[in-house]
Amino acid sequence: MFAWIREAPEALVVWVSSEEEKVAMIASEPQRFFTTGHYDGTPILLVRLETIDVNEASELVTESWRLRAPRTLVKSWDAAH
Repeated sequence: MFAWIREAPEALVVWVSSEEEKVAMIASEPQRFFTTGHYDGTPILLVRLETIDVNEASELVTESWRLRAPRTLVKSWDAAH
C-alpha cells in the first residue's frame, strides 16, 4: 500500500523518504502535517485533507507511490511522463 484515507481524524496517509523528512514536514507546517503514536518510527506522514488541494494531494500520493513501487515500474513511468 502506498496511500490511504484514515478516519478520526480524517487524513491522507502517505509514505515519505525518511523519518527525518516526516519530522521536518510536521515541524514546518503542523497545521497540515501530523502523526500519531501508531506511526512512530516509520516514514509515514498524515496530512489533514482540509488543508490541501487536489494538486497537492496528487503530488503527495505520486511521491508515496514512487517510494513504494518497484524501481523498474518507476523507471518506466518516468520515461512515459
